Amino acid sequence: MDNKHWKHLIKTDDNARYLTNKNILYPTKKQQLKVVQQWGENIRYIPNPDKEIQLAAVKQNGNSIRYIPNPDKEVQLEAVKQWGASIRFIHNPDKEVQLEAIKENRDSIFNIYNPYKEVVLASLNEKAIELLANPEYDLE
Repeated sequence: MDNKHWKHLIKTDDNARYLTNKNILYPTKKQQLKVVQQWGENIRYIPNPDKEIQLAAVKQNGNSIRYIPNPDKEVQLEAVKQWGASIRFIHNPDKEVQLEAIKENRDSIFNIYNPYKEVVLASLNEKAIELLANPEYDLE
């Protein structure tokens, strides 16, 4: 990342929005954490972020996972705990990750390509289950 990005991302204190008049070519881990804690999607400016940075980013904003290539399961789980629909950015999530997304928000089922049967069942609300169990109900 070049200097212009970092000087606009790093907060100097609680009252100042941007760091000014500083050139930061190689941000420290502390600075990287600061920018992702400010806004998780800032992770896109950090090349090869380590796991701690990844977790901080998705804890701040689950959607940040889209900027993390091949996130491990712990990062995936944290992302969907923050925002279930962020599962749409996870390639082939396993059953546990899918269930966690549904737990956060049942509508996350619409963001899962090829969900497991247990995940589909977990996404149904009580009324849908009642209708499926009693097909004699008129659905009109």
